[in-house]
Amino acid sequence: LHNPRLDRADVEYLREEGILPSAENIGALARNSGREQLGKKYVDDVRVRGRSPNYHLISDYELDSGRHFTELEDQKSRPVCIIGWDLAEKLFERQDPIGRRIKLAGKHLTVLGLAKEKPGVMGNNPNTFILMPITTFQKIYGSRESLEIPIKVTSLDKVPDAIDEVTAAMRLRHK
Repeated sequence: LHNPRLDRADVEYLREEGILPSAENIGALARNSGREQLGKKYVDDVRVRGRSPNYHLISDYELDSGRHFTELEDQKSRPVCIIGWDLAEKLFERQDPIGRRIKLAGKHLTVLGLAKEKPGVMGNNPNTFILMPITTFQKIYGSRESLEIPIKVTSLDKVPDAIDEVTAAMRLRHK
């Protein structure tokens, strides 16, 4: 079976009225992980994510300080980001990161928000990440890779309906 590449047009299609009645919020996600050079420091296991501006309504990203990025910042591919607690410690050593800049893949990003610290599970550190507008991510890393489309359903019992709705909509769109 062939899985077509998903892009922002697919996200917008799914957001159209009546396409996914079981969905409360629909987003876009692109990812990159690994060793990142952030300025003059190298940091291992950094999860870099491009997200749609509604990411915090879909996933659990509470802020300790600062703010989330906006729709306008996404539309304009602004070089802004939200960073995880441990990444802030590694880069700024107990200084407030809000308004400071980090250099990622040769591009400067301004830190808008600091995420609340999350507990790790089985050796996984959920606090070493960078979130940025998806358009900014694609400017830095390119847009050839397929996007993921995270969806928050209206209630847990609607998950099977949402899966069927997405499957039917994407089959129709990509036939």
